[in-house]
Amino acid sequence: MDSNTPKVAMITDLLWAGGAQTVARSLVNALSTQDFPVTLYYERLGYIQTPPFAQAIIPNQGFMSPQGDAYGKLIKNWRAKLIDEFDIVHFHNLHSGHIPEELPFHLAKQMPVFWTLHDLAGFTGGCKFPAGCNNWHKYCIDCNDTIAKGRCFSMSSNVSGHERIQYLRELWGSTEKPQLIVPCRWERDQILSSPLGDLMDNISVIPNGVDTRSFYPINKNDAKDSLSLPTNMPLVTLCANNFSAPLKGAESAISILNYVAAKGAHFSVAWIGHAAEQFASRTICRGPSLALNYLTDSKEISKWLQATDIFLTTTFYENFPISIIEAMACACAILARQVGGIPEMISHGHNGLLFNNDEEGASRLLEYLTDHKNRYSISQNAAETVRESFSYEKVAQQHLSKYLETRRTKKQHYVPIADSLPSSLSPARIESTSSLSREHEWLTVFLRNRFHLWLALGYNNVALFGAGNHTRWLLDIIKNFTQRPEIICVVEDHPREESIAGIPILTAKDFRLDSVSAIVPSTDAHFTLFNERCKNIANGKIPVLQIYEGAPKGPYEKALH
Repeated sequence: MDSNTPKVAMITDLLWAGGAQTVARSLVNALSTQDFPVTLYYERLGYIQTPPFAQAIIPNQGFMSPQGDAYGKLIKNWRAKLIDEFDIVHFHNLHSGHIPEELPFHLAKQMPVFWTLHDLAGFTGGCKFPAGCNNWHKYCIDCNDTIAKGRCFSMSSNVSGHERIQYLRELWGSTEKPQLIVPCRWERDQILSSPLGDLMDNISVIPNGVDTRSFYPINKNDAKDSLSLPTNMPLVTLCANNFSAPLKGAESAISILNYVAAKGAHFSVAWIGHAAEQFASRTICRGPSLALNYLTDSKEISKWLQATDIFLTTTFYENFPISIIEAMACACAILARQVGGIPEMISHGHNGLLFNNDEEGASRLLEYLTDHKNRYSISQNAAETVRESFSYEKVAQQHLSKYLETRRTKKQHYVPIADSLPSSLSPARIESTSSLSREHEWLTVFLRNRFHLWLALGYNNVALFGAGNHTRWLLDIIKNFTQRPEIICVVEDHPREESIAGIPILTAKDFRLDSVSAIVPSTDAHFTLFNERCKNIANGKIPVLQIYEGAPKGPYEKALH
């Protein structure tokens, strides 16, 4: 690297914890091996020793209260250090609540800032995994979703609950903000469909990667011998940070494993993660059912994956899990629930098998256990996929290209963070917002995001169905949206006028399917009736798009328009 190469500070919360921290640590390691000037900063150590390229934000690994004067002074001095000594700052997880979440936005006013999001917390009321929940489009507070337990957290923020979306909108609405990186298209699309999606005009997709020098295939029986495992039956392995979290689907895994065992299949099982013992003891199988604590040493993880024939993950939510990539690199046959970004790494039947429910999962596990030739072929394809697409050499190069594209040309004056935040974030401004106004603002934002997402997905022109009051209101709302599909016409079975807001009204007979990319039922109340009529008109030749899919049930308040 020459003298013009930008110096990068990589920042995460814990050094040794889950997948997000592994991604940050491994990325720094990959860049360091290429002599790229990068330093990893972390709030707290986590589990084991500090690598040479990492430095602690909090001295001596001690705990400091984020509200304390000593911590405030430390963070203030640390901000100045980042601006003075580095050209680019790259954030990963900020979940521990110590680093203020406003910091990336503040620094972005003075230098290039990247933020790799490993979940959706930066766009919700505090929920990392809004799987199947619609409240996050509006607010998150007092969540009682059983599956969701453990997916919410407290970031260091000025506001929470109902007002958090408005607060985040102020931050992300800045002209100078962090450049987002996400590991998969699924997360990008989730962000674009969020209440803040219209503010996101530059999201880069760079997949998580794995160090293929640490994770690589060897002979399975040799690997089993080294761990004193039986070589006369396949080993099924499950990995999770904490199996007791309902979101990880451990009960689902028990159901799948025990059903297959009852069918007479021979296999052994290894549960690797916190709370593994309580599930290993309930697993019925012909071979041993082993429980191991959560592993942080890549060498130990690799040993077990090299011995693994089938890697099973039953989680109800995932983004782009590093554990699956590590297993693929070690030539494991992957069996995974079809959620999140997993289908972007697993091509069903080629480098893994996917399932949607326990019955499918059990059927496909039996398929693996009985068809050894196909299982071997799939496992080899999995290892090849990692070498071609997910090696850290290739992933690091993608990050390096981003850094070099956005290197800082000059240092800017350091401004205290309190002076750089929008005045509209004041408690008085937030508290003055009425519940009706919040409903109106949410609905407008939701519609803007939905129409922006359609445009991003290639629906450049659409037809609305229904020339009633909802369509009049909708056209008035969207007329000022800068990024949306063009409304070509309104289709109406019994038109009473020729146009509405300048848009021609056509009967179904006069409407040409080839004139639009899709048709949209324009209603917030009569969903079933309008949807069936649109399907009939579309006749399978164009998509029927749903405006309020994922939103709370209507009808909605329209009095403000």
